[in-house]
Amino acid sequence: MMHHDRLRRLSLYSVGLFLAISALCAIVTVISGSFGAFEVRVMVTTSVIAGASICSLCCSAHMAATKIHWPAVSGMTLAMIAAVLAICGVWFDADGETFWRSVAFFTVWAIAFAHALALLMVRLELRFHWLRVATTATIVANAVVFTIMIVTGYDDDAVFKLIAVLSVLAALETLLVPIMAKLSSRRAHKSSAADLVLFCDAAGKYHDRHGQRYDVRPLDRDV
Repeated sequence: MMHHDRLRRLSLYSVGLFLAISALCAIVTVISGSFGAFEVRVMVTTSVIAGASICSLCCSAHMAATKIHWPAVSGMTLAMIAAVLAICGVWFDADGETFWRSVAFFTVWAIAFAHALALLMVRLELRFHWLRVATTATIVANAVVFTIMIVTGYDDDAVFKLIAVLSVLAALETLLVPIMAKLSSRRAHKSSAADLVLFCDAAGKYHDRHGQRYDVRPLDRDV
């Protein structure tokens, strides 16, 4: 547990440091007033680092909230690989189609992991659990369609229409999750002090509105 907490704190400090450096570089570039090839590379690099840091932050927050480590570690690894490849491609003028397809592949899945994990850590009532499942399925489906298009190069209008539909659904579900979380919070707040309201997280573990975890199992009917 101590090892994982240390890793989480280190990742948060790293995200903050990278964002600060990225912002500083961007400010210096803007103030200098010259936008040559070097300045463009600096701006792209800072943007990539900022994006990868945000993805890593979402993954780290999920790990802290659920105590499940492999999805967060996977998402942070994808974000790191995507960032390193993109930065190397910008600075070394990579022009291979396979290389940039690889960058796009890792970027799509890094964003998908961050998006899904950010929503999965939101606490909802058990009756709203279907919404998180549906949202995760939509995000994954959209990433799969993007991956097929990246790998095969197939860019028919039907693919773009499918991506547009899935993106709209993902956006709608993303907005509904915090709304349902607010409703769950209000319902729990209005309940009497004698009632115990439990919520189920993505790992199938139960907790109350204060974050206290519970071991839930059925009682023997004969007792």
